[in-house]
Amino acid sequence: MQEKELRFNLNDILNPDCLTNCDREKRKKITNDNICNELSSVVDGLPIRCVRSWAKEKIYLLTQYFGIFAQGMYKLWENNIVYIEICSGPGRCIDRESGFEFDGTPLTIIKKPEYKYIKKALFFDFDLSIVDTLNKRLNNNNNAVSLYGDYNNPDDLCKKINQEVPGKNLYFVFIDPTDCSIPFSTIMKIKENLRSVDLLINIATGTDFNRNAKNIINNPDSYKMLINKYEYFLNSEGIFKNDKFTRLVENNDNENIRNYFREIYQQSLENIGYNFFDYTPIEHYYDLLFASASKTGLSLWKKATKSIDVSGQRSLFI
Repeated sequence: MQEKELRFNLNDILNPDCLTNCDREKRKKITNDNICNELSSVVDGLPIRCVRSWAKEKIYLLTQYFGIFAQGMYKLWENNIVYIEICSGPGRCIDRESGFEFDGTPLTIIKKPEYKYIKKALFFDFDLSIVDTLNKRLNNNNNAVSLYGDYNNPDDLCKKINQEVPGKNLYFVFIDPTDCSIPFSTIMKIKENLRSVDLLINIATGTDFNRNAKNIINNPDSYKMLINKYEYFLNSEGIFKNDKFTRLVENNDNENIRNYFREIYQQSLENIGYNFFDYTPIEHYYDLLFASASKTGLSLWKKATKSIDVSGQRSLFI
């Protein structure tokens, strides 16, 4: 992807302390959960997360939909619109290739003009230091807060949501893990508890599942823990024993391995009441899967993403 100017402002600025282009071993030494230990933001002196440039595409898609969703639904729901992000991060990122830092999804969301239609925004992370950092960046915004939340404890997660935003609300939930580690039981609990909720989920096939698919086929006994992890993520048992999956792996058909994984996840979502889906691949790393129980939700998503060509040509660049 060529470096071009984005149509939307992420408060980009060069961080001269960034080493740039660190290899994997170097990153393991100087980062913790991709939070760089060797530099801080030149904007506010707080920690920043090391990412690749394609993270901006995710931010663009998310915030495009958020704006259209909030503006389109707030009157129908009498301003009872709630935005929730799980695995939010610290709110500020740095492109490890260019050394430019920029706003992450939480800060981009609260800076959108349509944010005024939101009752409250809740940003969850399982790292207390990240929660503290993001709260500082939210700067006491009275309808946005960062909270500790472990996605392996959905009862506690939902309890905190109900405490923060009691009553009947329409929710848009963005789930953004770095791997396929969120058990599907958490998605089920969120849907059961919140009821009216659209989902946007980062399915990390390229950075997680694809790289392990061959090991699952060739050494299932040695990779039982990984198999369990993916089955919990997909809410589907025995799916890696069928002939279709074996053929895909043997043929090194990474694109269809990715599709197979996402389609099983989508089927699990259908089983809990989601009927309308769309997805956008972000390079070869992951898919952003949109799910709604409402045809209106899908219509709004299509409107938000009409400038995105999934063949790889991004018209959001000029």
